Amino acid sequence: MTQTHYHDFLELAELAQIEKDFAHSFDVKDTSFIVLEDLAQLNPEDWPAHCFKFQPSLQLLAFRHNSFEIWQALAKDTSPPELRQIERPAHWVIWRARNLISEYRPMPSAAWDALGIALPDQPFADICERLLKHYKHEDTPSQAIALI
Repeated sequence: MTQTHYHDFLELAELAQIEKDFAHSFDVKDTSFIVLEDLAQLNPEDWPAHCFKFQPSLQLLAFRHNSFEIWQALAKDTSPPELRQIERPAHWVIWRARNLISEYRPMPSAAWDALGIALPDQPFADICERLLKHYKHEDTPSQAIALI
């Protein structure tokens, strides 16, 4: 009898990651939400050094397969697409919304870059610096705010 080596099935690991991160997003402790009006209260001179604190429910995921599409089909009890490896990692974000429902969406590369800097408590200036590879200099601060 041949033994199955599950580490050979990377898509299973990705599907398990999705399930684990959804469970985490739902189970973490509640914290308060800030809204755009809260950010408007910041003094302009404080913005460059400001660090964002995100909901602990926020999860960033990167996949090398179409695992999220497979997961979505399985969640809807429909036939999943054929497994395929993708050229560039697919980025997704999962979080628990105010209504206590876990939400998810794909992330464009600029948002992935912004959150990748913002999550480890890096200042707004560092987020903007990273986003210069995606946006013009004059557009970068407003795009950073929109992404966050």
